Amino acid sequence: MVNHPTTHRHAFLYIKRYNLIKRAVRPGLFPRTIGFFACYLFVRKIYKSVHITSLKIRYSENLS
Repeated sequence: MVNHPTTHRHAFLYIKRYNLIKRAVRPGLFPRTIGFFACYLFVRKIYKSVHITSLKIRYSENLS
C-alpha cells in the first residue's frame, strides 16, 4: 500500500481533533471550545463564499 501524505495528514488532524475534544470534555472548557468551533466554521464559510465569488469574478473577466 502506497503511503499518501494526504492520508497521513488527515489521520494526524483527526488525532489532533480527538485530543482537543478529549481535553474539551473537561468541565469549563466545553462551551469555549464550542464557541471557538462555531467561530471557525463561520470564518470558513465566509472565506469559502468570498473565494467562490472571486473565482466567479475572475471567470467572468476571462469570458469578456
